[in-house]
Amino acid sequence: MQPQNLAALRRLMMTAASQESTRLLSQQTVDGHRVDVVLGTHRQPDNVNGSKANLPPDLPWTATFTLCTDAFTYVLQRLDEQQRKAQGAMIGTSTLRVLTYEVMPEAQAPAGIFAYTHPLGAQVQRCNAATAPVCTTVHPSQRK
Repeated sequence: MQPQNLAALRRLMMTAASQESTRLLSQQTVDGHRVDVVLGTHRQPDNVNGSKANLPPDLPWTATFTLCTDAFTYVLQRLDEQQRKAQGAMIGTSTLRVLTYEVMPEAQAPAGIFAYTHPLGAQVQRCNAATAPVCTTVHPSQRK
């Protein structure tokens, strides 16, 4: 399936890659697909509005995201993330790989397809675009 406006998607990719915290890398082949690769970096600060923030002890940290989209259709193929403490120690990594891509009318989607139950004991962070990059950690006992 081809997107309707490839030129607009290409412009969107190039705009995203031109932001201060991102850069466009050379095209690569990932899982048999020629992909455009955007590398993005997010730094969780240890101060907010000039004041020392009351953050958990494992902060500040840096998250690096590698976004790979098909070079012809711009469908997401892979997303890699690495989180490191300020001193460089690895906190964790994750990878999302898109194995199949299908578009269907919402009415045909299985019920609950986007429902997600957090694992027991997980700590969830909720971020608000208006207050970003400040996020609130929601402990399991506080979940609704």
